[in-house]
Amino acid sequence: MNFLKRHWWWVLVLGSTAVLMAAGLVLSFMLHSEKSRDEAVIKKSLSALQGVRQFFNPEAAKKAAAAAEYRDKQLKDIQKYVEQPKSAWDVLVPEVFPVYNEEKQRTRLFDFRSRYVVKLQSFMPRMNAGDPESLSGGVVTVALFAKAPSTASPGSFYWDPWISPASGEPPHNQAENQNSLRESQDNIWLQEDIVDAIKRTNDTWFKSRDLPVAEQTVANSVVKELREIVIGRAADEVAGGTGRTFASSYSGEGLRYRYVSAGAGPGQGGPAVAGRAAPEAHGVRAPVPSGLASNNNGGRFLALPFKVTVTADGGNYLELVRQLGGTRSFITVESVDYAILPETEGGARTLFLAQAGQRSLYGSRALATVVIRGTSLIFEASDKEGGRPTLPPTTATAAAGTNP
Repeated sequence: MNFLKRHWWWVLVLGSTAVLMAAGLVLSFMLHSEKSRDEAVIKKSLSALQGVRQFFNPEAAKKAAAAAEYRDKQLKDIQKYVEQPKSAWDVLVPEVFPVYNEEKQRTRLFDFRSRYVVKLQSFMPRMNAGDPESLSGGVVTVALFAKAPSTASPGSFYWDPWISPASGEPPHNQAENQNSLRESQDNIWLQEDIVDAIKRTNDTWFKSRDLPVAEQTVANSVVKELREIVIGRAADEVAGGTGRTFASSYSGEGLRYRYVSAGAGPGQGGPAVAGRAAPEAHGVRAPVPSGLASNNNGGRFLALPFKVTVTADGGNYLELVRQLGGTRSFITVESVDYAILPETEGGARTLFLAQAGQRSLYGSRALATVVIRGTSLIFEASDKEGGRPTLPPTTATAAAGTNP
């Protein structure tokens, strides 16, 4: 005991050393154990990775490449479509496009006006249509009914007021007359595509049922009446109890093409001038289902709204919607309103032929009134070869990608 008292500091040193060694051993064990666990995880991960031959799926890469190639093809097809050769655009009076001389070629205005009516009249046999007001006894020999145009009335079709001889002599204003010529020629092309779509709709149905020509009649057709074609601002106005209207897409004098109205949002699209020019409104969608407008697409196209009203087979009318796509006029269908016609006296009065023999003339299937609204895009590719001849001549402004 005395020895410990005399050498207490040795005891303290030995004791401290023992405690520190024990702590060191415990810490070393813990570190070694953690390192072992990490090594085990790494070895296990490496083992799992070694079992994987590749870090990507080659089939997925092939599909991604094919999708990219398909998108490139779509873009090239659209560009090729926009730059259609002039041979695809059959103009009524070639000498008036892209510009004409007011003093030397004024007679072309009257020539164009008369040819416009004749062109509309040609749409009747083109659709195998008959005018119910002029048919008697032979109504079963036509595929659909339509009101034939005359020099006094467009019938089921559309024309600008200046086309009618009743409107008098066109004004002595070259810019105004040139604009009228361009718009009316575009109207012809759009209606021609609509007429052909109606014809394809009925022909597709006749072919699917293997009907002989003698039975390709109104009673067996899909589209039974072409009631009306409307082009321009009026086509965007929706009548009815809802009071819904797309007229807010227009401002100023823009009575034809669709524009984003002033104050609509970022870009602040401005008023249209003479229906063609308006400040750009990038990033602003027009208040219509497609959002298409003439001043929010970087000057690539003008948005021309239209409306087609038909009486059709209540079960097959959507075939017409399908046929309207992929046409020369670059049609985008935006809405389809559909209402079954009740087999009542009131329902019959809405038809061109409302009489006792209605079912024998229109067929036994349910009838519907179908209103299709859409947009025709008039691409302003005037800085490229080809394209529709109604476009204004190439200018520095047009080549820069803005609306001329």
